[in-house]
Amino acid sequence: MTLNGAGSVVMSNQTGNVFNGPAVTAGGSTLTTSIPITGGGNIGDNDLNITNNSTITASSSAGLTLDPQLTFTNTAKGRAVSNSTLTLAAGTFLNTGGVFRAEGAGAVMDVTYAEIQGGLLTSSDGGEVRFTSRWGFVNGTGSAVTISGAARITNGDTPTFAGNITVDGDLRVDSTGTVTALRIPLSSALTLNGSGTVTLANNVNSQITGSGLNSSLTSNVLIHGAGKIGLAQFDIANGGTINANQTVGLTIDPRTTFVNNAGGAVRSSASGGLTLNGGPFGASNLVVSNFIPVPVIVSFTVVPGTGGHAGQKEMDLLIKGEPGVTYGLDASTNFLDWNPIQSGTAAPITGLLAYEIFVAEATPRYFLRVRLP
Repeated sequence: MTLNGAGSVVMSNQTGNVFNGPAVTAGGSTLTTSIPITGGGNIGDNDLNITNNSTITASSSAGLTLDPQLTFTNTAKGRAVSNSTLTLAAGTFLNTGGVFRAEGAGAVMDVTYAEIQGGLLTSSDGGEVRFTSRWGFVNGTGSAVTISGAARITNGDTPTFAGNITVDGDLRVDSTGTVTALRIPLSSALTLNGSGTVTLANNVNSQITGSGLNSSLTSNVLIHGAGKIGLAQFDIANGGTINANQTVGLTIDPRTTFVNNAGGAVRSSASGGLTLNGGPFGASNLVVSNFIPVPVIVSFTVVPGTGGHAGQKEMDLLIKGEPGVTYGLDASTNFLDWNPIQSGTAAPITGLLAYEIFVAEATPRYFLRVRLP
């Protein structure tokens, strides 16, 4: 069916309003609309493949669901207005050149089981884009996806993100107690660019995680908050800023390596602190704290001990401080009780200072801090 003309289709404020078709072989029935559709109900009902060349608006409290059989091609706009929800249900949403928008207070763009390819997901004037399922997939592999305005992964949900994602607003991983994650799928690369931020809510279960083998994260945006990044699931390249700035700590735990590219920085600026697990961490501007005058970490590696240190972990820490200044190194196994273990003086010209630390292989957690004596 094709809808053309100068008019529009208005669906009343009822969830029972449905555009559907016969249950036939996949791809057998289609809807192409070049006129506005507005109101509440369901378009597709998992029966139709849909092409939208106009504006589809969720404008009622009943909400409007877009539910294609296989694909929804959006060359124009889908939107939710104040106090209404536009739900993107199961199917592949081919959105290159298109926009899905939440406009106004209480407006929600709800990504549930949908795969979004390309285009813009955005909100304004009190609206919000929400990811409310573990099955949602923001796929910028073939065509970049841009997220702007306010966007949120709701508590307990773990949608996947891959390819090139431009973040020009705030994408919030909003755990209130249950594992909530921005997840990178197996054998996939995720690159975050843009002028916006990824916010990890102040909970240990706010995560950026993955599915293991051959996955990677390249971040050129500000990631800040608490929780965990990596969980030993992917390698990390950072060209933006990662800031542990909450009362709950932030742990960075790459699968094998963490590399700070030009302009990259990692900081701790609140009482929760920053923990670096695994590694090695190769960094030109890895800053452990903004509160005390500690130096920059040049590199940090953990390798198995050899020779007389068999059965131990060898940690090699290279810092760059003020030339000629003496720095102490403290250790803790619980982040509460600290013991001085070494001290050294930064080289007169380069300011470099190397520490070599050995701990038992079975030690589950071991924290280090550099301080002025």
